[in-house]
Amino acid sequence: MRSGLSLEWHIVSSLWDLGNSYLANGKLEEALQVHERSLEMTRELCGYIDTHPDIAISLNSLGNVHFARGNHEEATKLYAESLEMYQTFYRASTMHFHMATTLSILGNVYRVQGTKRRIRTNGV
Repeated sequence: MRSGLSLEWHIVSSLWDLGNSYLANGKLEEALQVHERSLEMTRELCGYIDTHPDIAISLNSLGNVHFARGNHEEATKLYAESLEMYQTFYRASTMHFHMATTLSILGNVYRVQGTKRRIRTNGV
């Protein structure tokens, strides 16, 4: 996170790290709870606006937990919401690295599901 942020943003950053640590160690229930809390807190800090890259990061993190739990439909929904948010925030005409990463993740989910979907940079 950037310097000069409030204590709350540092807490969100710590929640992201903790959730990712739980996920990496297979503690999926704990990861789910922590990432849900970080998403809730991020939305609060962003003033409940519809589009913000930090909200999209939280959605991606929560999607990662659902993917690890085998809930691919929920993961796909969260990744798609994140991608739409990135496209709105960064303008769909620009390929930002967060957008590229999310597209790659979505492709992996579809591959695991065994579906053949075409992913376009202007929508899922």
